Amino acid sequence: MISLHYAERVRNYRVDTFRRNEIVQHLVKDAGFVKRGNIKNDDPIDPYRVAYELNL
Repeated sequence: MISLHYAERVRNYRVDTFRRNEIVQHLVKDAGFVKRGNIKNDDPIDPYRVAYELNL
């Protein structure tokens, strides 16, 4: 997917996931994403997400 977007000049990707979702966090780190911090939203159960970014 990233290769297809790269051909269309997309150079920045952002992903966020639940703090407890260690599998996705591991996958995005392995793909080269860098942890950028936390995002707060209106979810009453778990309002925080971990944010990652990949710049090509």
